[in-house]
Amino acid sequence: MTNFQKVIRSLLELLSIPERKSTVYEDLKQLCHPDIVRPHSVTTTAHQDLIRIGVSSRSNAITISEMGKKFAEAAGDNRNALLSDASLNDVPDEEIYNHLQGVCGLGAYNAYTIMIFGLEKMLDHWPNEAEFRLKYNKFNEQLRRCPSSDEAVVASKSWMPFRGLATWIIWTHV
Repeated sequence: MTNFQKVIRSLLELLSIPERKSTVYEDLKQLCHPDIVRPHSVTTTAHQDLIRIGVSSRSNAITISEMGKKFAEAAGDNRNALLSDASLNDVPDEEIYNHLQGVCGLGAYNAYTIMIFGLEKMLDHWPNEAEFRLKYNKFNEQLRRCPSSDEAVVASKSWMPFRGLATWIIWTHV
């Protein structure tokens, strides 16, 4: 599976209705061209068709199309562009994360989730530090105040090398 296919599969699972999460990628393969999911085929897929296969809203369908456009532009115009299958393996994770957030409709949470579960890359820190510190405080209720940045970093050192995943769990479940 290419990096683009991993990103699209992860994005589809995030933006689909719960009942369709397990089949939406296979349905997209049929829409694009049997067994081929490429940037151009995703970009040219109608938003109504994406909704029909389980994408939860028109705005989410637009986000999926925008991701296809970003990869198509990288493949067509500049092979060294950040969002291309070749360059994703060589670019620092922080840059990929920041670039994913630049896709229309994709926020910090979705970009972070794609990094972990789509691209299988762990960020060494949390993307929204203030929100994480508040949730960490709630998670660790014996603290009477929100920890400082340095205290949160020290507290999370023991989570290495799974700090990114631990952060995601606290971020989503607390």
